[in-house]
Amino acid sequence: MAGCNFGCNQCINSNKDDNYLPHVEFMISHHCNLNCAYCDHCSPLADEYFYPLDKFKKDIKRLYSLTNAKLKKIELLGGEPLLNKNIEKYIKIARKYFNDTFIVIETNGILLNQMNDSFWKTCADNKIKIQYSYYPLYKNYPNLEKAHLKAQKFNVKFASSNPRSEFGLMHLDNKRDRNIEKAYKNCNSKIVCAVLNNGILYPCQVMAGVDMFFNKKFKNYAIPVAKDDYIDIFKIKSLDEILEFYKKPKEFCRYCGFSFTGKEKIPYGRKPWKKSNQDISEWYDINSK
Repeated sequence: MAGCNFGCNQCINSNKDDNYLPHVEFMISHHCNLNCAYCDHCSPLADEYFYPLDKFKKDIKRLYSLTNAKLKKIELLGGEPLLNKNIEKYIKIARKYFNDTFIVIETNGILLNQMNDSFWKTCADNKIKIQYSYYPLYKNYPNLEKAHLKAQKFNVKFASSNPRSEFGLMHLDNKRDRNIEKAYKNCNSKIVCAVLNNGILYPCQVMAGVDMFFNKKFKNYAIPVAKDDYIDIFKIKSLDEILEFYKKPKEFCRYCGFSFTGKEKIPYGRKPWKKSNQDISEWYDINSK
């Protein structure tokens, strides 16, 4: 899963409210069963790992305490979230604390036909929307007629993205010194793709994936992630601190070209979808000088 594919501008426009936290993603499974090259969560580089349920509950409770449930959207994703056999428990915990928040499961859809009635009922009872990304070049992509029928039977909101035939590149480079003000201003991922993992809130999915997976895999090309680039939610006291944090560019931005795709005349700003070979060139700009 490469994050939300349903239109960043729509998320940005719907989240303009200074009194609410716009969006938080939880990677309840770090690994994936599709492993797309150029994945902006760097999931092909992740070991098999599930967000520990006790830590998830602890983070949800703390987020609730900080925001007083003023959070517009929660995404349960990955990796591939349906790989997590306890997904119904995550759903129930998230809904228990965020009763009015829009909660969505973001999946590549491969396992949807295999989900049992209990899963669909849990989604219905907790008002969960399921969004799946369709990758037309993946020859084994399943016919989801069965899943559509289950969604209709249990009255679960169910939708697909536009077919994903290309991926934007991250253009990571630990030598390049980009203008962080410009990078942060141009970036559509900040805030609306914030990732919370084990108490650490990253402002975007790229930083989260780099810090958790890329830097461990490619130590010689590690991208600096400063302590001021993210927030420990157990060391702050209010929603205002998070919202103030979002207003400022991050040092990490100087090493990430994700927001500059199509704006710096980079000739390889997008690539056709393919399976990952875990090659560093899928994320890092090896052609930079």
